[in-house]
Amino acid sequence: MKEQLQSFLEFLRLNRNASPHTVAAYDSDLSQFLAFTAAQQRKKSTELRPADIDLPAVRAFMADLYRQGQARASVSRKLSALRTFTRYMRREGWIEPAYEERRFDAFRAYYSYVPKGSFLVEYTLRLNNAGSFVLPTTRVEAMYAPEMFGELPNEALKVRVAR
Repeated sequence: MKEQLQSFLEFLRLNRNASPHTVAAYDSDLSQFLAFTAAQQRKKSTELRPADIDLPAVRAFMADLYRQGQARASVSRKLSALRTFTRYMRREGWIEPAYEERRFDAFRAYYSYVPKGSFLVEYTLRLNNAGSFVLPTTRVEAMYAPEMFGELPNEALKVRVAR
């Protein structure tokens, strides 16, 4: 998350023409949130991924700030910083796919950023008939270097009629 935070702060400096004090306040508020979230998830802050920033993490952070007796204005400022940061990460494709294709025969998601290590993608599959279904192999490949790829076969799915 350090890379995303530094990129965001640079974006504020260069594109939003934010003052050094504003950038420092964003840095402080977001670093506090990331440290809290890492502690809550029992991770090192260097192990946090963009996907770890979710609504339950934000709510836990807000609750902790209120427990500490933080002023309403301070909590609102931190929430505003989080909102701006997550909007930026979403726009850059770090939180959600940059683009998705949903068709009857395939699901494709394109990401601007995929973290090193494990990466989880979830999607809904609707099967309307009873039977046995085999999904095609899941394939992940680099956008402009298709020779870099990974594949994982999918297990057969069995759908039975409800009784």
